[in-house]
Amino acid sequence: MGALQLSRHIGDTGQGFNRAKRFAIAGLTVGFLLWQVGFIAIGGEWFGMWMSPQWNGIPSAFRYLVMTLGVLMFLSLPDHDTSEP
Repeated sequence: MGALQLSRHIGDTGQGFNRAKRFAIAGLTVGFLLWQVGFIAIGGEWFGMWMSPQWNGIPSAFRYLVMTLGVLMFLSLPDHDTSEP
């Protein structure tokens, strides 16, 4: 939904494109919370997933977490309208 909103407003002004980022930022925030809280904190620490050689998903969860956080930080930067001097 966030990607669709952004693609619909790709040629819009900076202010309009910034408003279209809301769904994408919300979705990336939910993804961040899923990987950080769900897999790393609860799965890794509470259930001791890091101790299992077969079921240790912390390195994979960390890769997804860093990717999601990087996109979230980049998308959160404000866009400026360059069409006006």
